[in-house]
Amino acid sequence: MSCLRCGNLMIWINGSISHRHDINYYECKHCNIKVVKYPDDQVFEVEEDQNT
Repeated sequence: MSCLRCGNLMIWINGSISHRHDINYYECKHCNIKVVKYPDDQVFEVEEDQNT
């Protein structure tokens, strides 16, 4: 999944590609944000690192 802000590839943080999950969690190391993607393709930013 691409980052909502910068477009870089985000890191999938809730498992390996061999495990199916209905809700996926991603993190962008460039923007320091985390997002949640739900099965109906809704994407929400859930956390932002304020240290930058």
